[in-house]
Amino acid sequence: MASEESEPPEEATPYGEADLWLREEEGFTGGYTTVKDYVRGHRQKAREMFIPLSHPPGHGQADFGEALVILNGAEQKIHFFAFDLPYSDAC
Repeated sequence: MASEESEPPEEATPYGEADLWLREEEGFTGGYTTVKDYVRGHRQKAREMFIPLSHPPGHGQADFGEALVILNGAEQKIHFFAFDLPYSDAC
């Protein structure tokens, strides 16, 4: 009983709903802490991450492509080369 008293009420926690569902619908007999640790780990993995980009001076990005254009009234396929120096865009 002492372990039950130390656990928060299910409805008062973000994990309580998952714990209640697992017990009632799936017959889960594990502990509350097991559910809590699993849900916490899953949320951390699902969190969106951003990695800052670094563009040192002198480094560039290049790409080739095709596009349809209207030139002198006729649609034509052209090939292009795009080059960017991202360091120049830094603020």
